[in-house]
Amino acid sequence: MRRGSPDEETAHSYFLTIDIMDHQATAVNSKLSERTRVFAKDVRDFVSKTPRTIASLSDCRNLIRSSGAIGANYVDADSAPSTRSFVTRIRNCRKEARQSQLWLRLLDNKLEASAEDIRKKLLNEAYELDRIFSAVITETLDKAASQSQESIVRFAQEFRIFPSRS
Repeated sequence: MRRGSPDEETAHSYFLTIDIMDHQATAVNSKLSERTRVFAKDVRDFVSKTPRTIASLSDCRNLIRSSGAIGANYVDADSAPSTRSFVTRIRNCRKEARQSQLWLRLLDNKLEASAEDIRKKLLNEAYELDRIFSAVITETLDKAASQSQESIVRFAQEFRIFPSRS
């Protein structure tokens, strides 16, 4: 590639675009990381307001575990070495969000009005986290498939397996 050639300019703008996208992704990542942390903290505050029964003790223990695991899996996903590993960890986040929904639904009896309001807000947040992680999985897989298809086309054009579509 010659200096100043169109290929070099394209490569430069490509990497500049990637850098900008990385900064935007980092901002989104930190917001989602903070959101999962706040969710786990709010769950712990909610658990302290639930009545102590044999059933609720077990359900609360499981709720605390699953709510904390959302954030822990997200931290792992954020530093995943590959797309496959990233998707696997995000799927774990989604699974834990769904389990949190289950435990929150089971903890619906004998709650004071204020605790019931908190439970409903937490249930809504767990549902939203589930939807967010589902969207991340879909986007990531679509992007990976698109990049894979593009690299196959570039390879085929480079080796003249089929003519370019110019």
